[in-house]
Amino acid sequence: MKKRSADLESLWKSVSPGAETFDPHALPDLPESVRAYLTHAIAAGAPLASAVRLRMHGTIKLGRWRKFKAQQVIVRQRGMIWHARLRIGGLSVRGEDRFLDGEVTFAAASPWNTLDYSPPALYNANPQQGNRLDMVADPLTVSAGCQPGPAPANAEALVRSIRSDANLVATVPVAATVGGLDALRIDVVAAPGAIDCGDGDTGPLVLTERESSAWRLDGANRMRLYVLDLPGGSARVLVIAIVASESEMDRVADEATPVLDSIEFHLP
Repeated sequence: MKKRSADLESLWKSVSPGAETFDPHALPDLPESVRAYLTHAIAAGAPLASAVRLRMHGTIKLGRWRKFKAQQVIVRQRGMIWHARLRIGGLSVRGEDRFLDGEVTFAAASPWNTLDYSPPALYNANPQQGNRLDMVADPLTVSAGCQPGPAPANAEALVRSIRSDANLVATVPVAATVGGLDALRIDVVAAPGAIDCGDGDTGPLVLTERESSAWRLDGANRMRLYVLDLPGGSARVLVIAIVASESEMDRVADEATPVLDSIEFHLP
């Protein structure tokens, strides 16, 4: 749950004070009763909040009605994250609901499994082999010493950063399509003599994530990346990775094709 809590805290801390103020003459086409309430409750010229944090408690039906506590952060023009916790039979149970910066949905059938491995991903057949399909939004580049680098400006900038990394060997990007959006596809392997970024695993980093995790590539695997700019002028980047051993990449990539074809993007 630590990562989920960090997500909620990060969303709350990402908000800057809004510059807009309330103008009673600029209300949208609302019913008269709603306009009357707003003009009564909010003074003209009052700063408009860009986010709200709610704390709540009550009962929720999970088998039977049970007491729960929750927090929710709602950010204007981005979405919300809701975290709840309760106890069932002496066990602490936590749940989450979110709609943030749109959604990416997909369908995955056998041989893909969503198992509780680290990193969380879709695992192909035997997860111990490391064959998987993973996604990350807003990745960070990798700087010297295996440290997180700056966020890329767009998909092309991230591809350039990966291809310029001396610890990686990447193919020339080719045009692809994911969910109806243009993407760049590259294959990446560890370069001979690549630096070992440690942490119990071997191999160089391909990219890092904002929640302190990373995508590492060991010498036995190949990583096929689909890099694209998310829609809606959000200036956000999405990376989809297919990871497999050299001998199994063709099979795993073929079995990932229906998953890629099912991807849809939903704006908030």
